[in-house]
Amino acid sequence: MYKRSSKPPPPLTKSNLEATGLWYVERYGGTSKALRRALWRKVDRVGEHHPTDRSQAAQWIDQIVERFQHGKLVDDEAWAQSKAKRLFARGKPPWKIQGELTQKGIDPELAKRVVEALVETREMDPVVESAATYARRRRLGPYRPEHQRADRRDRDLGAMSRAGFNWAISTQIIDIEDLETLAELLEP
Repeated sequence: MYKRSSKPPPPLTKSNLEATGLWYVERYGGTSKALRRALWRKVDRVGEHHPTDRSQAAQWIDQIVERFQHGKLVDDEAWAQSKAKRLFARGKPPWKIQGELTQKGIDPELAKRVVEALVETREMDPVVESAATYARRRRLGPYRPEHQRADRRDRDLGAMSRAGFNWAISTQIIDIEDLETLAELLEP
């Protein structure tokens, strides 16, 4: 388990707050909201040992985040595009991707634009494609051994439903005859 040093941190300055921001961005990347949260955690941690002016800290945090955004150290749009591609590759449906992006601090309009751009790049129905990817990852439906399919159908449909796919798409993927038929369905 990580153990913090018993030595108290130095008093809060703009430069050590900025150093914390640089360390955070190098280590984790993320959104401007995540950077802001990390900087406030630093302010709170230092505030346990030294008196801190929270209004001054708020100004410094605003300046640091703005500077990092201007220098492209923090780029919410690029981060959202990357995250959306990763989530789609894992079989998440577009509306779930948009929800996860907004949950991570991406502006809802930006999240919507990123997901729409991702969907436009697909040659086929992105929901069917992501459902097939999810089924492959979880070994559902046509990816199960033939002797288990009938017994596990309801479980597979439940898994697809919990993943965010509607009944029609779930049954289409789970009830498909074999992998060759699924491949034909996925061809553009």
